[in-house]
Amino acid sequence: MKIFVLHARHLDVAAWQIQYALGRRPDLTPYGYHHAADEHHQLVHSRRSGPAWLRLLVDGLSRALTGLDFFHVLCNLPRILKERPDIIWTHTEYEWMPWLQLSRWLRLRRIPVIAQSVWLADRWPTLNERQRQRVIRLGADAAACTFLSPLNAAWARSVNLNPKVCWVPFGISTESFQPIPNSTERPPAAPPDEADAPAIRVLSVGSDRHRDWATLGQALGGNSRFELRVASDQALVDLKAQGATVAKVDLAMLRQWYAWADVVAVSLAPNWHASGLTTVLEACAMGKPVVVTDTGGLRDCLGAGALTLVPPNDAAALRDAVLHLHQHPDAAALQVGVARARVAHQQLTSRGYARRHLALSKQLLDPLGVSGDTRPASTTLGHTAHTDF
Repeated sequence: MKIFVLHARHLDVAAWQIQYALGRRPDLTPYGYHHAADEHHQLVHSRRSGPAWLRLLVDGLSRALTGLDFFHVLCNLPRILKERPDIIWTHTEYEWMPWLQLSRWLRLRRIPVIAQSVWLADRWPTLNERQRQRVIRLGADAAACTFLSPLNAAWARSVNLNPKVCWVPFGISTESFQPIPNSTERPPAAPPDEADAPAIRVLSVGSDRHRDWATLGQALGGNSRFELRVASDQALVDLKAQGATVAKVDLAMLRQWYAWADVVAVSLAPNWHASGLTTVLEACAMGKPVVVTDTGGLRDCLGAGALTLVPPNDAAALRDAVLHLHQHPDAAALQVGVARARVAHQQLTSRGYARRHLALSKQLLDPLGVSGDTRPASTTLGHTAHTDF
């Protein structure tokens, strides 16, 4: 099987691999798709589109005329036609929608596409009827529509996006996120009501559009009981003003910050796409208890007992949950053990994520299994509930 991975327009695999060799990326390729390659399966990666001025011009015009960005797809069209892949994988709707629309217009050979979407369900209320019909029309052209959250998958079924809708659980490189021995040693904690009790070290990570920094600040900012660090690409001036340390950090520093933390807090606005899942998995792999907003389908990704879930927009609940985990180390340790076991058992790793894509591709190209792996779909994908065809 030859697989063409149509990455986001800003990703260049060759440049990414240089950064990986320097220890600045957690996986050899974005999202670990390289784990699907072996002696029987070849991966070909898209190339970053450029120059920027031309991309802005072409995408500006195409967006005004069609509502879609075509420059990245057009840049990779000759490569796709030359490679003649058996199947195309996309990571978001920003890749599969223009590709399928272009395929319609140019009457290209119909290459099966695994059309993964991330933000589509969250954006749906903002689309007009014409835009929604186009999404459904193009979605029907895909071999399968996949999602990183069960909520997204349920939404896709409700709008009849495609006969084949699948939840493909995401994963991280657990090799790059391992507990650092002796990194969190500190004097025994004083009772929490004592003035000299050490501050609880809380880490929050992320730059996703659905991070709820306001609630995080209300819960933990400006409070001497907490020492808050935030690893983010965003400026977050309000959190800085509340005493938080906010910085854009590299992979090595991120691992050190995870090791430093007593608790990892992920505050989220309501969403459908499992926002925060990468941070949650990294924290679990690093052996840290996690407090996270109960939204986006995260409870379904790891199950009961692996996370401390709090309601959206509830600063008091978030603060109390952090305090509880710190004051009850046995409960925190139990939660960490459950979480790490779930990550391992459910293969919530980048390798597991890539191999789930490969299993789905085999199903789509050879549904009877006559020339490949003949195990049931529920076995090759790892979770019966996730096939749901």
